[in-house]
Amino acid sequence: MFERPGGGDAAIMVSVDFGDNDYEESLHELRQLSISAGLAIRGTIEGRRITPDAKFFIGSG
Repeated sequence: MFERPGGGDAAIMVSVDFGDNDYEESLHELRQLSISAGLAIRGTIEGRRITPDAKFFIGSG
């Protein structure tokens, strides 16, 4: 087994707005939960969809 240098845990948040009224509140809660879990948020990718894609949920790319 090999040792990896400690660099901390980081994350890029991916969030999709399906038109929920509380989307912004949910995104804020996710960010706060991530921070309290010790993650460093490096960025946020947000998208909007009317409905989830049946095969890929947020689309094929």
